[in-house]
Amino acid sequence: MNTNNGNSKIPKGSWLDENGKRWVKVLFDVMADGGQRFVRQIQVILELHFDFSLGRYTIDTELGGAMAQEIVRQYPSLANIRNVTFVMTDKRVFNN
Repeated sequence: MNTNNGNSKIPKGSWLDENGKRWVKVLFDVMADGGQRFVRQIQVILELHFDFSLGRYTIDTELGGAMAQEIVRQYPSLANIRNVTFVMTDKRVFNN
């Protein structure tokens, strides 16, 4: 995931931990039934790294099995959703 539109600036909202690793909060829409039904929106903390070949910060984990496992680790209640899909987004859902 390109987190900063192709430049080498530090992504807004990211931070360094005590070990020097950079982290960022990423929004995901949680969809049930293979993407047919919106369930909720979550905010997941993911590690970033600087990819020298791309010249920008990227998220370490690919969208796939490892990413889904990390999301369920942070939100265990999502493991019970039938045929769950996680869609990365930058559009925040507001509750009235």
